[in-house]
Parts: sequence; C-alpha cells; structure tokens
Amino acid sequence: MEVIEEDKQKGKEIFKFSFSSLISFFIDYSFYSSLLLITHNIIIANIIARIISSICNFSINKKLVFKSSKNIKDEIIKYYSLVIIILILNTIILKILSNFITPYLAKIIVEILLFIINYIIQKKIIFKGSDIYKK
Repeated sequence: MEVIEEDKQKGKEIFKFSFSSLISFFIDYSFYSSLLLITHNIIIANIIARIISSICNFSINKKLVFKSSKNIKDEIIKYYSLVIIILILNTIILKILSNFITPYLAKIIVEILLFIINYIIQKKIIFKGSDIYKK
C-alpha cells in the first residue's frame, strides 16, 4: 500500500512539474516571440526570455512542485547553474534548428527536448530531499 501511495505522489509531482513547465514555457515563448520580432536576434530573445521565465519557474518548483524547505540560497545557486547550462544547450540547438525551420517552431522543439533533462536535474540535484514524500 505504501508503494502505491509513493507512486501516486510521484505522479502528482510529475504532473505539477509539467504544469509549472507549461506556465514557464508560455512566459518564455511570449517574451521570446515578442523580442524576436523587435530585435530579429534569436540569441538575445532567447536569453532575455529565459531569464524572465526562470524566475517564475524557480518559485513554482520550489514551493509547489518539490515543496522544498531547504536553504533558498543553495537552491538558487544550483538552479541558476542549471539555467545557464540549459540556456547554452537551448541556444545552440535553437540556432542550428533555425537554419532548417522557423525560429518559432525551433523554440518549441528545443523546449520539449530539454524538458526531461530539466526535470531529472531539478529532482535529483537542486531540490534533492525535498519534503514531497514526507507525511
């Protein structure tokens, strides 16, 4: 019975993470699209959009997804280290894909590709040992 309850909790966590990511994606994509129209520069649009959406994403994931009560300073350092790595990967892949498809579609594809990596790293490293499975 305990295994079933833990599986339910994991399912809820993945659902919440997906929902959080979707909200962050809409923020990110809105800013990316707007900035791309204004600047015509994929890299600038992507960086600024990611900075803005990451603030929202961190807050939601810390409080609602992983229910972490750990030191915020440590989590922010780890989280933004991940943001920088993902941003670099994201920008490289986005730039390459944009040679073959529109930068708007490329952005969607890149975000989907990096979603799982992002979840695993946040779960196992950034918010490791969070309170989600504690009763």
